[in-house]
Amino acid sequence: MQFALRLGALAAAGAMCLAASGSDAAEIWSVQDGQTSLLFNTELMNELGLTVTGVEETPTGAVVLMDPDAPAWHFQMTPASDFSFEVEKGAFHATGPLSGHLAHLGTFSIRNNATGEVFAFRDFDVVPATQQTAIGPTTIFQLSEVGAAPLFDLVHGGIVYDRDSETMRVIGFDIQINSEFAQRLGRPELDGQFIGAGETMANVLWTDGAYAGENPGPNPEGTCDFRDVALGILSDISYINRDGVYPTGVVGLAMATTSCNLGNCDVEWHAPMQEDHPGIAMHLYRETAGVLEQIGVSDIKHGFFALSSSQCTPCQNPSNGSFLGVGCSDTYGVGNNSDRNWLAPRDEWQAYPGTWTCNGSHFSGGQNDCVRRHGSSGHGPTDHRLQVTDAELDIAGNYFFEGLYVVRGDQNRINNYGWRPCTFNRSGNSYNFSDGSGYPVIEGPKILTWGDMQSWGEFPGNGQIIVSSKVTSMPGNLWAYEYAILNFDSDIDVQSFSVPVGTSTISNIGFHDPNLNDLDSWDATVADGKITWTTTANVITYGEMYNFRFTSDAEPADGVADATGTGPGSPVISVDARIPGFDPASVGELAGAAGLQLRNAPNPLSASTTISFQLSETAETSLDIYDASGRQVRSLVSGDLAAGAHSFEWNGTRADGVKVPSGVYYYRLRAGQLQDVRSLRVLN
Repeated sequence: MQFALRLGALAAAGAMCLAASGSDAAEIWSVQDGQTSLLFNTELMNELGLTVTGVEETPTGAVVLMDPDAPAWHFQMTPASDFSFEVEKGAFHATGPLSGHLAHLGTFSIRNNATGEVFAFRDFDVVPATQQTAIGPTTIFQLSEVGAAPLFDLVHGGIVYDRDSETMRVIGFDIQINSEFAQRLGRPELDGQFIGAGETMANVLWTDGAYAGENPGPNPEGTCDFRDVALGILSDISYINRDGVYPTGVVGLAMATTSCNLGNCDVEWHAPMQEDHPGIAMHLYRETAGVLEQIGVSDIKHGFFALSSSQCTPCQNPSNGSFLGVGCSDTYGVGNNSDRNWLAPRDEWQAYPGTWTCNGSHFSGGQNDCVRRHGSSGHGPTDHRLQVTDAELDIAGNYFFEGLYVVRGDQNRINNYGWRPCTFNRSGNSYNFSDGSGYPVIEGPKILTWGDMQSWGEFPGNGQIIVSSKVTSMPGNLWAYEYAILNFDSDIDVQSFSVPVGTSTISNIGFHDPNLNDLDSWDATVADGKITWTTTANVITYGEMYNFRFTSDAEPADGVADATGTGPGSPVISVDARIPGFDPASVGELAGAAGLQLRNAPNPLSASTTISFQLSETAETSLDIYDASGRQVRSLVSGDLAAGAHSFEWNGTRADGVKVPSGVYYYRLRAGQLQDVRSLRVLN
């Protein structure tokens, strides 16, 4: 059985000790022999002006678990290796000491193409080290030529211990240029730059300490009641590759994510083609001139192995990789989250229950079974990764990256999301990103930090959306209205969005989505006192945020906007929003409106009132209720009505059925070119 720890972000309380002595209740295991495989992203390195050269491998034939998107070179360990670690209860001891080093045979070199200087790594060493981060000290590995200063940091790797085979692996580590190497290259901006991934496999031997027992396994069914997997750590957004050349190309990005089990249930974590595992989505945002836009999204990274570190809270129940134990955490590095062997389309997932079906999936080649046929071959350079265009990155503004975990049955969805700010610079065709230091992940989706008003709407039994609205005053008594809609976790996608605009003059209608297709923008129409955007294909699926905008000559008021979903009946959600208002001072009979005979009874109302009016001819008609601030609270009529007498009942509720508070309200009738506004009072 296997037990694991993901290295790369250990909180100060649980930081590893880099010492030789172990605890009294632990077994000490030491490396005997093995192999390290380095998977350099040579295409990326060439864009950075670096070349891998002079490789002399010493492979042992060990199987590499990672599916290589890049060339893999293998180097044998020497008998000088003396790396050791602790095992408790049959599991890798997450907070135990690490000591010694991993010595390797073989050679590779890195050439600085700009200067011609070559940095050789002959019979290199890999040693554990401590790195300070925003969440405290972190254990990483460092790679150097024997006797020289380390030039590479190996981060986000996971130590996996298998008692049955007496082996140890460090899987999925990212290779980063460290500050020393960046300075020696004359490229300080490359400090922390991702350039590849790798893994280590070693045979190990129990060399010291008393037998420390076996792991009890997952908590029994029915003994827990709260599933809560949070995005606990987010870091290292990185440029991976591109499709096309600057400034008209598409860039592929990825980031490192850490999940933390904060509930009291162990959470299943099986590799595809088994269905019970989490997914990871990655997003990029830009805020420019006060407008927040989502400018890039990824497909879903499928989880395949749960490690058992203590990066957020102490790991209480380390696992064999098939579940994330209570209190435990698991990191997927940049190399893992950009591995196209484990990325697949977003629309295969059911976001609200947090599930995925293997039948007919991308991995099965679209066939109606659960046989995996699809690997990493046959992809374009940026396929499935976090894609964003050069054109979007060329716009000045503040940038933010966001991660999202999709977990079956998760009961606290808000902490599935998290975000951080980032900066970047471009050199030729490549980008170098930085997420800064001392800045932990901020819980929740980025949209909740933007706008004058944030409102939640629910498709009952199918998930929620968030609508944020913002209004900016402009010269000439005009106002810019901006709306952002995030599909938070709904399996019903959003296909239409409507905002009441009354009789105001509308201009500068706009739309923005994060996809790469410029030809699938939503259509906008202004009719019946509303502006409505619609689509037949480019719907807002979970994790995606779209923007809608216009300019109006009416100042803002609190009102209600409508989002229409896909599926049977095209369900509608009404949410609070900032909308163009009207002036309640205009109450009274308006010019030409005497013939409408607009009135209501009873007035005041406690239960309901009937609003009646007369039409002399067929007309496009709307009848709306507003509060004293000009906010629309209910639409009673919208459409053509025939000539004659009409009456409609209002029961004192909003569109969502919630009773309005006591106070003065207004009802406005518009019929063709005629309109009238009257007041009424609600007494509850």
